[in-house]
Amino acid sequence: VSILFDTGDGGHQEIQETSLPGVWWHRSLDANQQPQAEKLEISDFPRFIRQATFAQAQPTLVLPAKDSDSLPEGLVNAPWLLAELQEQQQNNYQGHVINLTLLPLNDADLQFLATELGTGKTAILSRGYGNCRITATAITNIWWVQYYNSTDTLILNTLEVVEMPLVACASSEDLADSALRLQEIREALA
Repeated sequence: VSILFDTGDGGHQEIQETSLPGVWWHRSLDANQQPQAEKLEISDFPRFIRQATFAQAQPTLVLPAKDSDSLPEGLVNAPWLLAELQEQQQNNYQGHVINLTLLPLNDADLQFLATELGTGKTAILSRGYGNCRITATAITNIWWVQYYNSTDTLILNTLEVVEMPLVACASSEDLADSALRLQEIREALA
């Protein structure tokens, strides 16, 4: 798992999960891309990203005017999806997923959703048999999660109302295994 966080001052945080799940390598870079600090963290997901991703985000989703003349032409479902996201977010229903792949949506809908939700400060890439690209929106606790196969074809496109998408987090089993492996490494180096 790789994470890129925009600090807003031209610099950014790069965080990479090591070969041990749940062991994260942090690197801070300034506006000139010069390293400023490095550290290791052991957790299911980096604490900094949990705290900072939505720190300056819009706290609630505001729906566009209901006047159909103000909406772009050709929309099929996007306004109703925004209303569903707003309801889920306002009621703090964590873990709600809207599967965009299964819905009748066109390019106008997807562009409208992208414009209304905006782009947040955090982008995550989880690699495996394919890639999972996770992007924070500019609205608190709303993530755009896209799964691609090994040929980089989009196979699942979702919007999630959640503090952190589970696909990016190390499982408790992985953390326990990493603890054993770290102990073995420590013993071997002693």
